Amino acid sequence: MKQALLTIIICLAGTAQATELTPMELEKLRTEYVDPAQRKFCKSQEHRPGWLAVQRGDEHWKSQVGMALYDMERAEKIAAAEVCTCDDLFPPYEPIREEFLEITEPVTSGAIGMDMVSDYRRRAADAFTPAIRQKCIHLRSQE
Repeated sequence: MKQALLTIIICLAGTAQATELTPMELEKLRTEYVDPAQRKFCKSQEHRPGWLAVQRGDEHWKSQVGMALYDMERAEKIAAAEVCTCDDLFPPYEPIREEFLEITEPVTSGAIGMDMVSDYRRRAADAFTPAIRQKCIHLRSQE
């Protein structure tokens, strides 16, 4: 039953959208969420948690903001260290949780949220240059 419900709420972008649920039901889905992502390498690293992936239907942009924030922070850390391991490429999500909640709480529209996504993605691209990306290529042969 749980799996069927989760399958129903997975949207095309891979983000679970929960519409017309009570706050308690939404929190339960976030707790039980299992990320459908299938990595080809670094498989033992943590996948996207429910608090990030499961959003109300009208707030699906929040997942995109969270992932863009996560991508930006990991790109900047890899660029600063100039080393790339599975731990660097797929760090835990929990350290961004508080910042994610702080930056999304005051946002009043999806358009504003998507502007944030664009900014974080640009900053990630600036940090994760082709030279830095090359340092991560070797990970594809792991696991």
